[in-house]
Amino acid sequence: MRRVRRKYHIAAGCLAAVLALRPACAAAKEPEEKLHVGLTIQDTEEGSTFYVLHENLKILEKLSGVAFDRNAGGSRGSATETVIYEVQDQIDAGMDGILLCPSTDEVLPAVCRMCEAAEVYWGIYFRRILDDEVREVCEASPYYIGNVYENEEDGAYQLAQKAIAEGYRHIALISEPKWDTTCELRERGIRRAVNEAGDVEILTEVRGLTSPQDVEESAAELLSAYPELDCIYLAGSKVAGAPEALCRSIRQEAGNREVGLVTMDFSGTLTEDFESGILKAAYGLPQLSLDPYYMAIKMVNVLKGYPPGDGFTSHCLEGIFIESAEEAGEMADVIENDRLLYFPEEYVSRELLGWNNPELSAKTLQKIMDENIRLENSVTGR
Repeated sequence: MRRVRRKYHIAAGCLAAVLALRPACAAAKEPEEKLHVGLTIQDTEEGSTFYVLHENLKILEKLSGVAFDRNAGGSRGSATETVIYEVQDQIDAGMDGILLCPSTDEVLPAVCRMCEAAEVYWGIYFRRILDDEVREVCEASPYYIGNVYENEEDGAYQLAQKAIAEGYRHIALISEPKWDTTCELRERGIRRAVNEAGDVEILTEVRGLTSPQDVEESAAELLSAYPELDCIYLAGSKVAGAPEALCRSIRQEAGNREVGLVTMDFSGTLTEDFESGILKAAYGLPQLSLDPYYMAIKMVNVLKGYPPGDGFTSHCLEGIFIESAEEAGEMADVIENDRLLYFPEEYVSRELLGWNNPELSAKTLQKIMDENIRLENSVTGR
């Protein structure tokens, strides 16, 4: 029988109380009560980075009866505090499940205790839990449903090898702050390739850029400060349009110097970026929001009583390596399409919802992810 989650309000000034646990309640929900999931990606404008996610969630909402609330979270304080406040806001708003993208493992024990106390299911997208002790705490909770992440370290390693093979030896690294777990893994891969090469130098690191203008200005400063700079490596950035901004700045500021660019994650203008001659290689998923989409599939099934696997499950998405305008053009229908449906509606209903597909398991869900990594189903309608 499905639980009823009790209201659990905590004043913002009393965050210590968040850590207190309380017993679960086993009463059943009324069948007609709508279920709600908090997902704090608010990028809803057409043409924006995550617009495509909202279009796909509409189908999932229609088929499952589970509503995704994009506005239940707040945005206050430091990176760590923001996650705490967002989760508390979502609990107070009555969410039955919460999907989040924590930049650091540090916040997760508190999130885990908050959700367990409030009897709210939760999961992670875009991230792995790197701290072993923190991971054990989360995985021991009956309310943690797991995560979807990408093969960050190996992808970044492969991309760095490509830059080195192109002849680049003096690299500037653009990344997020050092506590960002995704970029931490990516930088491990980059440094592994640099160390293996022996004659390659990371000249400088730029972190925590906040806007396209910030990206362009930083690139211009790098080019001015380091005459020997021959490659910029974008390891990661929360700035929408960062690859495009780097291409613009290099084109405008490099003069007669040949300065290349390699990027983790694809831009929405990938073909054009390659055709400029500046972008040499990119590694990523054909759509950035695949991670939260698959976690939404997992959450819907858990909330409806059809979990694909016992307890938490962890799923890895292998990225795609692109190194030419021709290859980018072949993928343009999915990479540069903000109206793309990841799966036809009939397929979602038949294959991805456990009440229609009793064979759905963690293993079959991973197989679906692997087989559709290039999103061919979206184009062919299979």
